[in-house]
Amino acid sequence: MAGTITSFIIGSGMSGMTRLRASDNPEVQPDYLTTVALVSLLTEVRSILGMGVEISYAADIDEYGALQLGAGRIGWPLDTLWGHTDCDFIGLNALFPL
Repeated sequence: MAGTITSFIIGSGMSGMTRLRASDNPEVQPDYLTTVALVSLLTEVRSILGMGVEISYAADIDEYGALQLGAGRIGWPLDTLWGHTDCDFIGLNALFPL
């Protein structure tokens, strides 16, 4: 079956988890715990699937945007993942009513 996979999603719709931060300290740039783990998974999957397969994470629409951190600060929990060199596209789950 080698060569039959063209794209791969490492996870989908973990909106409660992707916003978890290592610290609530407003002086510190937040480390999003699940995003750190997803980046690790992304690099591992890339080493298995190779460069010929497009890889990403598919976010729910409510986890795509900014996170209000307080004191006028905004965080983007998935930017580290989607900006990684092993990530090929931004994936969004769009659940439109019929």
